[in-house]
This record gives sequence, structure tokens and C-alpha cells, in this order.
Amino acid sequence: MRTFVKTLLVLEVVVCFVPMTLMLTMGALLLPIQMIALVDEPLLWEGPAEVIGMVVSGTIGLATLVFLLAKILDASRPMKVKRPWLVIVGATIGVMSLLEPLTSPMVGWRIVAAMPIVAGMHVLFLSRQLFFPTRGRP
Repeated sequence: MRTFVKTLLVLEVVVCFVPMTLMLTMGALLLPIQMIALVDEPLLWEGPAEVIGMVVSGTIGLATLVFLLAKILDASRPMKVKRPWLVIVGATIGVMSLLEPLTSPMVGWRIVAAMPIVAGMHVLFLSRQLFFPTRGRP
């Protein structure tokens, strides 16, 4: 992959993931409060558990994206992903954190949630050679 194409890919990922990454950061900052709320009011566990689950699943999805981008943008020849099912599971868990804003009645939230999903599918598509290498390549 040429440097210009790599730059465009990084720009696409940054533009599409920055809004939800900021939301993920805000959720991570609220984790201690949610943990305290989970312990103090055990009968009202749904709200804190939802926030904790969304932060954890979003972090897993973001880590999966960073892993794939590092493999794609590697200057040396890309290596095959040893366990592609882990990448698929990580991407699926990451999408789970976006389902609530994706089903929101507000169009803005739908757009902001759809952007990382579309960019993630594009990164998965570009990494298809890492999952299924052609014959003659390691």
C-alpha cells in the first residue's frame, strides 16, 4: 500500500472514530462513579451495568481496530493473522457498544454511530488478505 493511500486510510479512521472515541473516553472517566453506584444501589444495577458494558465493549472494539491498522500499515510485508476469529469477535463486540446510539430516534446519533461501523467494515475489507492470504504468500 502506498504512503498516500495509507494517509487517506488513517484520515478516514480518525474522522469516523473521533466522535465515538470521545464518548468512550467520557464513559471511561465515569467508570469509578458507575462502580460505586453498582455497589451502593444493587437493585438499580441496570444503568451502571450498561455504562460499564458499553465502555468495555467499545474498548475491545477500538483495540481490535488498532491491531488491524497496525497490521495493514506495517511497512514490511504484512503477516497473516494467526487467529482471525478473535478479530471478528472483537469487531462484533465493538459494534455492540454502538447499537444503542444506532437505534436512537435522533438522526445525529445514528450518523455518529454508523460512521465507525462503516469505517470498521472498510478496515476489515482491506485486511482480508491478512485473514485469507493468496497462495505463495506466508
